Order: sequence, then structure tokens, then C-alpha cells
Amino acid sequence: MAMTNDRLLAVGIPLRSIGRWFAWCTVFLTVAVLIVVALRVGYRYDRVYGLYALFDLDGDSSVPTWYASISLLVCSGLLYAHGRISRAERDRRIVGWYGLALIFLFLSVD
Repeated sequence: MAMTNDRLLAVGIPLRSIGRWFAWCTVFLTVAVLIVVALRVGYRYDRVYGLYALFDLDGDSSVPTWYASISLLVCSGLLYAHGRISRAERDRRIVGWYGLALIFLFLSVD
């Protein structure tokens, strides 16, 4: 029976590579936004060749907004995976993990 439980709990989620990917995306977006804002403020370009709308932090369809939605969706998936592991371990807090996964899923859609 122990072999079955070990096989159920083996989850192949590369957490380090996911974290590294999100860190690099955050650095890239921060630098890109700073460059675009500096070009807009320093050189008084209104559009900065369309890049300002692409990296506008206040816009709804900009790259930073999509990044935030995708990161919340990934968090929802990780919380759901944790709930599945808790269910396999017969943990009592399974409803909490699934509830958090649902909340983060809603936040990513919003």
C-alpha cells in the first residue's frame, strides 16, 4: 500500500523553473515599463511608437495586465495541485485549498 501512496504523491511540478521564469518576466517587464515611461516623459512622445499602449500599467489589454492574469492562473493551478496532494494524504484542509484555487481562478479571469 505504501508504494501506491508514494506514486499518488509524486507530482512533477518544476517549482524552481516556474519561479525563475516568473522572476525573469518580472525583471523584463519592469525594465520595459521604465524605458517606455522614460521615453514618454523625457522626449515627450505621446505614443512612443505604440509601445506605451503595450506596456501601459493602467491599460486593460497591456502586457503587464496579461502577465498578472497568467501568474494568478498559475497560482490557482498550484493551489489545486496542493489540494489534490492533500486529498491523497487525507488532510482535513482540502476544502480550503480548493477554495483558494477557485478564488485565484476568479481573480485571474477578472
